Amino acid sequence: MIKDTIVDGFQNAPHRSLYNALGLTKEELRRPLIGIVSSYNEIVPGHMNLDKITEAVRIGVAMGGGTPIVFPAIAVCDGVADAEHGWYESCAIQNVVPEGVGADEAALLCTWREVYGGIGDFSIRPEHRVLIYGAGPVGLSFVKFTKLMGVRWVG
Repeated sequence: MIKDTIVDGFQNAPHRSLYNALGLTKEELRRPLIGIVSSYNEIVPGHMNLDKITEAVRIGVAMGGGTPIVFPAIAVCDGVADAEHGWYESCAIQNVVPEGVGADEAALLCTWREVYGGIGDFSIRPEHRVLIYGAGPVGLSFVKFTKLMGVRWVG
């Protein structure tokens, strides 16, 4: 987070008051504020362990001298969502696969759709530093795509 634009100065007193209401101390607000996105929830089977991973990242950020700020991301389970219940975009790639595209390629397209959408949702730019946790197909694709974009630091 760009701390000086949301914490420092008289004009940012309302922002500071919200952080204080969250329990953040003056010392914590002096440190770099590090955003941690977590899609932990109890409905997507592949996301049920993310609370533990998020907590480990939170501890690592604090040990490294930062102030961790965890915020949620929407998690859509392709196995639960369907067009009938308003999740057309999530399952469209699985319902309409172009002729000549095999199952392996179709699965990769689905993964890349998630990654490309995430890069857009988070407005990731080359000057950003991106920390990715998760070494499954989505996490590894995020690493590859962000490096291809020229992101200066990907960890």
